[in-house]
Amino acid sequence: MNKVLYLGLNSSFSHSSPAYGYLRTFAEWKLGNCDWEWKLVEASIKDDEDKILQQLLFEKPDIITSTAYLFNFNVLLSVLKKYYQFYPKTKIVLGGPQFLGDNEKFLHSSQEIYAVIRGDESSFYKLLKNSNLSEVEGLCYIDTKYRSNETAHFAESLDNIPSLYEKGYFATDKPFCQLETSRGCLGKCSFCTSALTVVDSLSLGRVETDLQCIQKAGINEIRLIDRTFNEDSKRAIELLNLFINKFPDMKFHLEINPGKVNDKIMKIIKAAPKGKFHIEIGVQTFDDIVLKSVNRYALSKKVIPVLTELCTLRNIEVHTDLIAGLPEQTYDTVLQDIKLSIEITPEELQLENLKVLPGTPLANNASDIMFNKYPPYEILQTSSFTHQELFDMRILSKIIDGFYNIKELKQVFAFLVSKCDLLEEFLVFYKKNNSNYLDKPSLKNRFKILLKFSECNDNLYNLVKFAWCAAGLSAEHFGYKTQKVKEKFEADIIWENSKKLPAKRYFIALFPFNVGKIWNNHKAQIDNTEQEYIFYMALGNTLSHIAIKKLVATPN
Repeated sequence: MNKVLYLGLNSSFSHSSPAYGYLRTFAEWKLGNCDWEWKLVEASIKDDEDKILQQLLFEKPDIITSTAYLFNFNVLLSVLKKYYQFYPKTKIVLGGPQFLGDNEKFLHSSQEIYAVIRGDESSFYKLLKNSNLSEVEGLCYIDTKYRSNETAHFAESLDNIPSLYEKGYFATDKPFCQLETSRGCLGKCSFCTSALTVVDSLSLGRVETDLQCIQKAGINEIRLIDRTFNEDSKRAIELLNLFINKFPDMKFHLEINPGKVNDKIMKIIKAAPKGKFHIEIGVQTFDDIVLKSVNRYALSKKVIPVLTELCTLRNIEVHTDLIAGLPEQTYDTVLQDIKLSIEITPEELQLENLKVLPGTPLANNASDIMFNKYPPYEILQTSSFTHQELFDMRILSKIIDGFYNIKELKQVFAFLVSKCDLLEEFLVFYKKNNSNYLDKPSLKNRFKILLKFSECNDNLYNLVKFAWCAAGLSAEHFGYKTQKVKEKFEADIIWENSKKLPAKRYFIALFPFNVGKIWNNHKAQIDNTEQEYIFYMALGNTLSHIAIKKLVATPN
């Protein structure tokens, strides 16, 4: 029996690609009980390449196929080219977003690769069927010269494809499962691989059936891979109600367009149980001129109020994405995007430099921008963005991830940016005082960087100092002495560990203003009245709770 092996090369152990299930389900649907045995090998790009190679060598398949993404491309090719040296007769067929453009140059330079498929899963089975290569939609290959068979696209209803979840062709040992309820996007964003793609959707009944299969496998976290969950508002409302009413124990990650969030969608999200939804919003930029230059028509005057309202909700988490290096964009406009995003205060903020991906309209019309023609296709320079400025954006990305996206420093960094307007100064300071500025320092060292930076700003320094103590770092660093809990103070608790840990020791720290309130919410007003805070600790330096010591009037 012939053997086809799918190599799933993921970004981490917790991820698992559904592509194997899509390919196998479709092939078995079209070919029936054919003479092909399927094997799945899953690994992470962090794994040793020779270890992955050993798994492939053990299986000795007739065909190896895999999905190439930006993050796994180099490792994937390295492993497969090594394998080819052992078994040059094995046909290696790749697909995925890396091959949406012109593949001629790649195939000429990678002769180990038999062919690549541009498009969906609907034509791979024809290779197993030994069809004439010219009949395989989406296939790109070398046959005396470069051949390209357009793009594979399943033209029927997606419901007609048997469910990979009913078949059980998905990983059940991962913390979450990816699910597709729709394909394509009506947007025309010139930097996106989904620009101008056809939109297809699964029926609500099919989505419900797939979720039931996933739930039976014991997985309760779902990450939808739909390009824009609320592209169709009516359908989005039906899905949200389905998720809440039929699958109360499941959590869902959704990517939504804030410009298309209507009152009904907002009402459902507001009423959802806490933790039910994690919402990702690709803002990219708030600059309408830049948005127009990339054919993105989500005007900031509509996006900002919706995003702000979503970020005030305590029952959901919001992840916001920004891009640096877009056409017409400047260093200063990205700084303004960052400052505005932090003022809105999403749970997470991600800044990434633009990638000019193959097959996108931007890549096909990139005469006035300079970018790497090889993975990761990063932008190098534009008419309005120097290479040095783009490099600084990479550093800012690390700063945001290391200082804003962690609970111990979120309000401190937000205060630094929005109340003190020190973002540019902190970037310069960070580069000068941290030689490994593209790496992430330890939490303690990040605190030390902030302490040194804030030496000339009393309010910021005291806030960093308070956050240091609240993070359970050494109180002795500031000369505080801990004592065993023997007496009870008249105090109001402002924070308590969710685990309700009993206090064993404590120390008292005096601050010149209501720093604890600012630590909880950087937007709060400063009250320049001295306050004593009691930091209660459980075991080690783990905090039990924090309280404000009450001022007790002295009797006459």
